[in-house]
Amino acid sequence: MYEVVIGKVKGLIFTKDKVKKNSIIAPIIRFVVLALGFLVVKLAYPYLDQTRYGVWMTILSIFNMLIVVDLGISNGLRNKLTEAYANNDSVKAKEYVSTAYVLFGIFIFILMVISFFVVRLFDYSVIFNVDKTIGSELKFLMSIAIPLFLLSFYFSLLNAVMYAKHDSALYDFRAFIFNLLYIPTILLIKRFSYNSIFYLASSYLVATNLSYIFLSVYLFKKKYRDIIPSLKNVKFVYMKDLLNVGVTFLFVQLSSLILMSADNIVITQFLGPQYVSVYQIVNKPFLVVYILFTGVTAPLWSAFTHHYAQKDVDWISNTIKKMIQFLIPIAIFLFVIALALKLLIYLWIGRELDYSLTHVIFYCIYVIQLSWNVIFTSFCNGVGKLKSQLVLTIVGAVMNIPLSYVLTNYFSLGLSGVILSLIISNLLLSIVLPIITVRTLSAMRKENEKGANLVE
Repeated sequence: MYEVVIGKVKGLIFTKDKVKKNSIIAPIIRFVVLALGFLVVKLAYPYLDQTRYGVWMTILSIFNMLIVVDLGISNGLRNKLTEAYANNDSVKAKEYVSTAYVLFGIFIFILMVISFFVVRLFDYSVIFNVDKTIGSELKFLMSIAIPLFLLSFYFSLLNAVMYAKHDSALYDFRAFIFNLLYIPTILLIKRFSYNSIFYLASSYLVATNLSYIFLSVYLFKKKYRDIIPSLKNVKFVYMKDLLNVGVTFLFVQLSSLILMSADNIVITQFLGPQYVSVYQIVNKPFLVVYILFTGVTAPLWSAFTHHYAQKDVDWISNTIKKMIQFLIPIAIFLFVIALALKLLIYLWIGRELDYSLTHVIFYCIYVIQLSWNVIFTSFCNGVGKLKSQLVLTIVGAVMNIPLSYVLTNYFSLGLSGVILSLIISNLLLSIVLPIITVRTLSAMRKENEKGANLVE
C-alpha cells in the first residue's frame, strides 16, 4: 500500500503533463508563501499604528488595481505566446516576447515621466482620509514608491511568459523569493525605527523588484533562452495582435480588480482607514483557501487556450467538472476556519479583534463565489469569450461603490455591508459565465461531430 501511494505521488510530481504538475506544485509553494505572508503581517502590524497600517493596505490595493493598466499587453502576450507554442512556432514566440517587452518599456517610461510631474499635486490626507501629518508622510512616500512600483510593473511582464509556458508554479516561487527578501528587511527596520510607513513600503517595493530581477535573469539565461527578448526580433506589426486581444482583457481585469480590491478604498472613505486593518486581518484566514485554490486553477487559462486550439472538448469539460468538485472541500475548510477564527487571530497577532458573525458568514459566501467564478473566468479568458464578461464586470464595478455606501451607511451594516455589496456585484458573473461555458462547449462538440462526418 505504501509503495502504491509513493508511486502515485512520484508519478504526479514527475509527470510530463505540465498543467497537472503545476496544479500540484503551485499550491504547495503558495501554501508556504501564505505562511510567510502571515509572518509578514505579524511583524508589520505592530510596527505601524492601526491607521498607518490601514493606509498601507489601501495603497497596496491601489497598486493591485493599477498593475493591470498595461494596455492589455501582458494578457495579449500570454494568449499569443501560448498559441505560438501550440503551433510549434518558436520564431513567432520570440518575436512576440521581444515586441511585448519593448512596447511595455515605452509605456512604463511615459508613465514615469508623467508621475514625476503629478505625484506631488495630490492632497493625500483627503485621498486616504487621514490627518495632515500622515498626509505629508504619504506625499514624500509616493515620490519614491511610484517609480519603484512602475519598475516592478515592467518586470511583472515575466508572469505572462511563465503562464504561457505552463510554469505557473514559478509565479508562486517568485513570491517566495520576495518574502525571503522582505522579512529580514522588516526585522531590520523594526530595530532602528517605529511607525514609518516609508520604510515599510520602500522595503516592500525594493524586495518586489529584486525578486523579479533574480528570476528574470535566471529564466532567460537558462530555461527560456529560446525566447530571450532581443531588439532585432521586435516586430511592431504584432502590436495589433497583442493589443486587440489585450485591450479587452485590460478592461475585464480592471473592472474585476475594482470589484475585488476597491473594498479597502471604500472602507477608508466611508468608515476610516483604521477599519481596514480589522477587515484585512479577519478576512485573511478565509482568503487563504481561495488563494490556494487559485494555485490549482492558475495553469488552466493557458491550458484552456491550448486545448481549445486543438478542439479537445473532452479535456476541457472534464477539467471544469473536477474544479467544480473542489468547491465541496473549500466550503468545509471555510466552516472549520469560521469556528476557530477567534483562536487563530489571537495566536496570530497576540490579541482579540472585534468583528461580527455577519461579517464572517458573508465573507465565507464571498470566497465560495470567487472560487466558483475563477473556474469559468479561466475558461472564458483562455478561449477569448470576453464581451459578456466585460459588460458584466463593468456593471458590477459601477454598482459596487454606491451599493457599499448604501449598505454601510443607510443600513448600518459596517464592514459586513462592504462584503455583501461585493457578493451582489459579482452575482451576474456567477450566473452568466457558466451559461457561456456550456454553450461554447456544446458548439465545440457539434463542430467536432461535423468534422468527423466529413472525414467519413
